[in-house]
Amino acid sequence: MEDKLINTEQYNDWIVSITNKIELAHTRASIKVNNEMLQLYFDIGSSILDVQKHQAWGSQVIDNLSANIKKNFPNSTGFSVRNLKYMRSFAEAYPQFPIVQVPLAQSKTEFVQEGISNMFKLIRDNKHQNIFVPQTEGQLPKFHN
Repeated sequence: MEDKLINTEQYNDWIVSITNKIELAHTRASIKVNNEMLQLYFDIGSSILDVQKHQAWGSQVIDNLSANIKKNFPNSTGFSVRNLKYMRSFAEAYPQFPIVQVPLAQSKTEFVQEGISNMFKLIRDNKHQNIFVPQTEGQLPKFHN
């Protein structure tokens, strides 16, 4: 039996829906990774502040920590002496991190998700002509059919 590509409006709408879900999942995953990395950087910075204060190990501890991280995680980057100092500064500047914006961030994500969904409905229904496209020309996401 020969496979034929389905090319109906219903199928194309379904493909757009699946594509949107994939892109939304990618965005959500990126946000979660960024949140985890921020928390890691804060934790490392706080730990550096703590040992420098309570153990009196001084600034050499950052050089040693950088070398040990590179030894234990040779394929990881971002743990240079300079970056570790940035992490320490970050923890010092925001001692109450995480700043409580998680519910707001979640509601923003839902708002953005709803906006994206509405945008694609407009595009699908061709109701965006002369209203939506002129303001965003060249800025719409590209989809592969």
